[in-house]
Parts: sequence; C-alpha cells; structure tokens
Amino acid sequence: MANRFFNQFSKTLEKEVCAIYAKVGIGSSGACTLDTTLSKGIVSVTRNSTGKYTFVFGTSAAALDVYNKLLHASVSYDATGASGAAPAAPVMNVVANSIATAGTASIQVQFWGATNSSTTTLVATDPGNGEILRFRFILRNSNAP
Repeated sequence: MANRFFNQFSKTLEKEVCAIYAKVGIGSSGACTLDTTLSKGIVSVTRNSTGKYTFVFGTSAAALDVYNKLLHASVSYDATGASGAAPAAPVMNVVANSIATAGTASIQVQFWGATNSSTTTLVATDPGNGEILRFRFILRNSNAP
C-alpha cells in the first residue's frame, strides 16, 4: 500500500480511499507535460502512442506508490489554451491497470475521437494541441474487507 499521509474521512463504504489529481498540458502531436506542482502523487505521464498515455504513481521513480485497486478514473477538459474549442478526443477509458503491481504502479488510458465521416465511430486520437487535461484517480489504499 502507498505509504503516504492522506487526509481522512472521505465518507465512503470503501476503506482508505485516496484521490490523486493530475494536470497535464498537451502540445503538438499529443506531447504531454505534467504540471508537477498540481499533480501530487504522480511521478510521470508518458505518451505511448496515438491517444495512449501512462501515468506512474509515487513521489519519484525510486519511490512508487502501490495501491490496492483503482476505483475510478476521469478527466475534464480545459480548452482555454486551445481557443475554447471542443475537445479533440472527448472519450477516455482505462486500458491497462497495474496500480497494485510493485515496481510498476501505473495506469494507462486511451483517448478516442469521432471520425470525420461518422460521429458513432471512434478512433484513437490525441487530445488537441493547447488543451489542458485535469485527471482524477480514485484509489483504494487498503486490502481490508
């Protein structure tokens, strides 16, 4: 379990619930920049391929935070840096979850956007240049029933 000081009393039926937040700026070709000041508990975020990003949890590469399980992952879009436009890749889902694995402690997400010809067909898409993404990861830090 992550050995960190968290504020208590989240009023949930799950034990030891932790919320980890991240702010990520997107540049050209989907390049990502983690705002380390506003992303406590996140070591890094890396673009793996089109629309696919991996988040590593902890305080440094040598001090990863392993949690019992992922309860929730979500993102909100701040398009003020992208001229207020709609998000280029408005759909996100978790595609790999190694948050409970020592030495890895990561979650991988995939972004999707609609094709030009159809609004019902989704394709892997990078978030738009200038977009700011704000992530919320809800994790369980206990294996108690």
